[in-house]
Amino acid sequence: MTARAISIWEPKTEDGATVWVRPEPGPFGDHYATRRELRPKRAELPLRVAFFGESVAAGYLYAPHLTPAGVLETQLCAVGGAANFEVIDLARTNETLAGLLATVRASFQINPDVLVLFAGNNWNLLETPEVSPYAPSAAARRELATALQAEGLAGPVRLARERLRTIAEAVFTEIALMARAVGIPVVVVVPEVNLADWESRQPVAWLPDGNPHPRPLSRLPPPLPGRGETSKKEKTSFPWTCHPEGEPREREGSGRADLSGPQILQVAEAPLRMTSVGLWYQLYRVAVEALERGDAEAAETAARSMLEIDGGSCPTAWRLIARARLARGDEAGAATAARAEVDAAAYPTLAFLGAPQAGTAVQDLLREMCRRHGFFRVDLPAVFAEHTGSPLQGRRLFLDYCHLTAEGMHVAMAAVAATVLDLSGMIESPPSWRDLVIHGPAPSPEAEATACLGAAVHSAHRLLTAGSKLPLLRHWCEAALDASPGIAATLLDLVEARSAPCPAVLTAAQQRNAASPYRLLLQHGWQWDHLDAEVIMAIRDILKDWGMEGEIDRRLLAFRAIPEGGLDLAAPPFFFLWEPLERFYPEVMRLDDLTAPAFLRCPWPETSFALLTTGDRNLAIELTVRLPPPPGEAERTGEVRVAVNGHALGSIAATARWSRSLLPIPRALLVSGLNRLTLLWPDPQAGGDPLAAAIERLDAGLTADLHPVFGELFSLRAAPATL
Repeated sequence: MTARAISIWEPKTEDGATVWVRPEPGPFGDHYATRRELRPKRAELPLRVAFFGESVAAGYLYAPHLTPAGVLETQLCAVGGAANFEVIDLARTNETLAGLLATVRASFQINPDVLVLFAGNNWNLLETPEVSPYAPSAAARRELATALQAEGLAGPVRLARERLRTIAEAVFTEIALMARAVGIPVVVVVPEVNLADWESRQPVAWLPDGNPHPRPLSRLPPPLPGRGETSKKEKTSFPWTCHPEGEPREREGSGRADLSGPQILQVAEAPLRMTSVGLWYQLYRVAVEALERGDAEAAETAARSMLEIDGGSCPTAWRLIARARLARGDEAGAATAARAEVDAAAYPTLAFLGAPQAGTAVQDLLREMCRRHGFFRVDLPAVFAEHTGSPLQGRRLFLDYCHLTAEGMHVAMAAVAATVLDLSGMIESPPSWRDLVIHGPAPSPEAEATACLGAAVHSAHRLLTAGSKLPLLRHWCEAALDASPGIAATLLDLVEARSAPCPAVLTAAQQRNAASPYRLLLQHGWQWDHLDAEVIMAIRDILKDWGMEGEIDRRLLAFRAIPEGGLDLAAPPFFFLWEPLERFYPEVMRLDDLTAPAFLRCPWPETSFALLTTGDRNLAIELTVRLPPPPGEAERTGEVRVAVNGHALGSIAATARWSRSLLPIPRALLVSGLNRLTLLWPDPQAGGDPLAAAIERLDAGLTADLHPVFGELFSLRAAPATL
C-alpha cells in the first residue's frame, strides 16, 4: 500500500522503512506542531495517543514552547512511566472538519492506540461560509433569502446549524467506523470559551419599526432586584438623547485624555420619534454609560429593552447584561447571559468579524456524537467550573476568546490524561484529573511573557467591547512584564514596528525580535498591518513608571506624525482606523471572490481614527463623505458630527452623494502623540422595510447588507493649518 501524507508530514523511505518528515517552518512559524518525524509504532509500548484539533489544541500563543499535547504527555508519563506513554501532536490552527477527518484517517498509518479530538471552536466560522449574504454563489444567496423571508434572522442561523450538523455527523461517523475497525477508543474534548472577558459587540440588523421581534427570550435570567420601588413603565420607557459634547476624563495617573470613554448621555424632556434601530443604539449608549458610573440596575434595564427590540438575535445586549450581573456579584447570571451572547454571534447574521468560539449548539452536538458513537467525553465546561468554583471562566484559564493559559492547558489535559489512564488499564487505581494538574510542565518566563504579550496584541485585533478594552490590554502587558521584565524591549520594538513607514517584517525591530528570547510569530499578530493604537496606549501606560513615555511618543512621531503635506487617515488598508474590525467582515478578510470597495463603509454609529501629531500646531481635516440610503430608499440627509479626544469640533451636512467639507482642529484640543478623531454618523432613517429590500436583492442573486450602513468615507485628510 502506498504511503500517504499525514497532514504536512510527507512520506519518504529510510533504510527500507517509511518515515514521515515535516518541512521546515518559515521564519514566522506555521500552523503545525514542530515534531520533525513520524514513524509507525512497532512495539506494544509506549501506548501511542494521537492528538488532533484546532488552534486551542495546538497551543496557540504558547507553541512551540508549551502545547496541550506536550502537557498531556508529561502528565501521562508522570503517573504511568516515561517508557509507557507517548503523544503524537497532529493539531493545527485553522483546522476544519474535513481536514480533521483527513488527518485522522492518515494517522492510522502510524498505528495509534488512542485518538483524542479537541475541536469545535472553528465550526461557526469555517464550516458553513456559504450561509451568508456575502456568499459568492447566487444560489446560496437565494437560499438565504428564502430562510430570511420565512423566519427572519433566525432562518439563516437555523440553516447554518443544520448544515453543520450534517457535516459533523458524517465526519464523526467515519471516525467511529475507523476506530471501531482497529479497536481503539476515541476521546472527545468538549471545548469551553472565555465568558468573563471576551465580548462580541456587534451592530444590530435592520429591524421593522414598531414591531419587536417575536422570538421568546427564555434564556434570560429574571431581573435583578431594584433599589427601591420602580414602576414597570419607568423601567422600560427610554426617551433618551445623545450629546457628544463634554470634557474628556483623565485616565487615572496617566495625565492624558481618555480617548475611549463613552459619550455623555442625558434624558430628554420629551420622547423622541426614532426608528427601532435608532432606539436600540440609544439604549446601548444608556447601558454603557450606566455601567461606567456603576449603575448595574439601569444598565440591565436598558439592555433588556434592547433585547425586546432585537429579540435576542444580536450578541451585544447579552454582553451588557453579563457585565451588569457581574457588577452585582451574580456570576451564574453573568455566565448565562455571556453564553447567550456566544450563541447569538452566528456568522450568517454578523456584520463584524467574530471570534472562533464553541457555542451551546456545538457543545451539545459534540456531546451527542459521544453518546451516539460510544466516544469517551471530557467536558471542559464542567471541569473548568469545578476547578475554579465558578461557571464564569475568564483570563485565569483563557488568553483570549478560546486559547488556554498554561493553567488552562494543565487542567484540560489533566482531564484528558485521567481518561486515557483509565482506558489504558495500566494503572490499578487511576488518579483523578485533580491529582494530575500538578504534573503539567511550566513554561519558561520568556515563553510566558511572549504568550501574554501575544494575548494583548491578539485581543487588540479581535476584541470589540462595549466600553474601553484598555484594562484588559494593560492586564496582559503587565502580566508579560511580571513574567519576564526583559520583554520591555520587545514592547518598544512592537511600537517601533507599528510606527515604521514599511511592513513590520522589514524593520530593524523585526531583526532584533527574531534574535531575542521573546520571538513573535504569526500567531502573535506581529505582521498586522494597522497601527494598533489600543496596544500602544496600553504599553505607554504600563511603561510610564519606567520613564519610557517620551521614547514611545518619539518613535510614534518619527514616521507617523502628520506631515507638512498632509495625510489621508482613511486610505486603504485603513492603517489609522482605531478599530480595524469595525467593518463588514468580508472587507476585513479581503475575500478573493468579492470586490472590496475603494472607500470605508461604517456599520457602527461612531468611527474613530488615530491622529498622530506633536500637539503644538493647529490642524485641519478635509472629509469626503456620503450617507448611503437604506435599502429601498433613494435619498438620505443628515449631520455628521466630529470630535477629537472627546471634544466636539463641529458638524458637516451630508447627503447620499459624495461631498467634501473642511473642519479646523485647534491645537488646544490635541496632545503630543496619539489622539482619537471620531466621526458620529446620523441614524439612517428608513421609511419602509430595509430588511425586506435586502431580501429582494438576495433573491435576485445579489449581495446585500443585513445591517445599516451609517456612513461612507472616501477620504479623511489631516494637514497642518493656520486658524
